[in-house]
Amino acid sequence: MALLGRFHQPVVASIALVALLIATLNNNVAANVVSPSNDFSNLNPRLISFRTGGFINGVIAVLMMPWKLLGDYSAYIFGWLGRIFGLAGADRGRYDRRLFYCPAA
Repeated sequence: MALLGRFHQPVVASIALVALLIATLNNNVAANVVSPSNDFSNLNPRLISFRTGGFINGVIAVLMMPWKLLGDYSAYIFGWLGRIFGLAGADRGRYDRRLFYCPAA
């Protein structure tokens, strides 16, 4: 954002902000829609197309109710992230941590 502060013309700053918005949305769509759509499509390629996989992804995203997750930040941090990190902690004993720090032979 330091670069944006160098623009002293409002039109140039507005165009730069719109370009930044489009780039951010494009990146998020690629990260959050394309991969799960391919995953669902690969479950059964004859029945689930990429478009159907995207629709399934969208339905699951709405069913997760992100507006409730972000409505109360403590519920998000301790409820949602706590469960994820709890599962990761439960798996912690299965791995030999030395393997993560040794270079590949």
